[in-house]
Amino acid sequence: MEAFLFRGRDGKLLLAVWSNDAGADSIPLRLAGVTGAAAEIDLFGNVTPLPVWRGELAFKAGRRPATVRVEADAAGLQPGGAFLRSGAEFTVTPGSESTVTPEFVNPTGRPLAVKLAWKTPAGVTVRDAVRSLRLKPGEARKVPVRLAVAETFTPPEREPAVLQLGLELGALWKGSVGWPLHPVVRLAQGVPRTPTFVLRDASQVIPFVPNVPDKAHLFWKNAADLSAEIRLGRDKEALLFEAAVTDDVHHQPYAGAEAWKGDNIQIAMKLPGQNGLWELGLSRLRDNSGEAFCWLAPAGFPAEKTAAAIRLETSRDERAKRTVYRAAIPFRAIGLTEAAARRGFRFNLIVNDNDGEMRESCIGIAPGIAEDKDPERYPTLVIP
Repeated sequence: MEAFLFRGRDGKLLLAVWSNDAGADSIPLRLAGVTGAAAEIDLFGNVTPLPVWRGELAFKAGRRPATVRVEADAAGLQPGGAFLRSGAEFTVTPGSESTVTPEFVNPTGRPLAVKLAWKTPAGVTVRDAVRSLRLKPGEARKVPVRLAVAETFTPPEREPAVLQLGLELGALWKGSVGWPLHPVVRLAQGVPRTPTFVLRDASQVIPFVPNVPDKAHLFWKNAADLSAEIRLGRDKEALLFEAAVTDDVHHQPYAGAEAWKGDNIQIAMKLPGQNGLWELGLSRLRDNSGEAFCWLAPAGFPAEKTAAAIRLETSRDERAKRTVYRAAIPFRAIGLTEAAARRGFRFNLIVNDNDGEMRESCIGIAPGIAEDKDPERYPTLVIP
């Protein structure tokens, strides 16, 4: 959660706030010490009055910044905590029942009646849902939510399927929050014909170019600039990987630890029972050879030995502007046991783009590599 307090020209306080929660799209927050009227102002300047009850108010902090305007003494204004803890993304398994566990909190000094109304996307049903809670002051309670997920459950390509919760927090707040539902990906024998992940949408792009006019030619514009189809499978001994990357210019003057600065693929994995994160690199170098590199390895695993064990082939079709990476990552090299593979492990990647001037952007499956290292935000892979 990020928040900054300012005073406006009219003397009223302005609290700019947004949420970085990995799971829920927004978090209801409490603010105490309010002595007058309050309102929320969105990015477009729209003003929505907020009810104030006994000097307290509740508002929703989402991923898009918003500003709360209040009449209060700055010294007496008290950020009073969150009504909801989420943290991890909600992962579900098609064809079976999955349980997700949000945690509800009462940050006020009085008992709080909480009403819950779940709304599921197509292919998902809530079973035996809790509809109401009564929380003591300061109490936090985890509420398991059982979800029956159809075998055919598949989120829309561009937007995730969302589990919505209509929420009432006594007289303080009424609204909704949502959790994207991420299906477990089962890996079959061999490399599939259908892509496991498709990267071609602006929402999947992270820009690194300064937002100034003389750099406008480096901004990501469409799938022809950078996009990828990712295929994942397995054989008896290895995780099989194929990436078909569309890139208008292939440029990789770097190698080894600096390969991320050029056209390159960064793969991150978190395996059960391991102390640390895997971060691997796949590159097609300027001499057209392929290079595998290991930036991060869990405790007890030699990075250089793991990189050397990866079998990598690359090719470039200049007419089609397509670079293909095919790799086999041995289970033994990364310590992926049969039990851990059945349990599931976290997997993510980004494709870096450099057209000759700088690392201008990357496109990825999920957050948690380029910005920070957060495996809780990665999809889950299972080898049955």
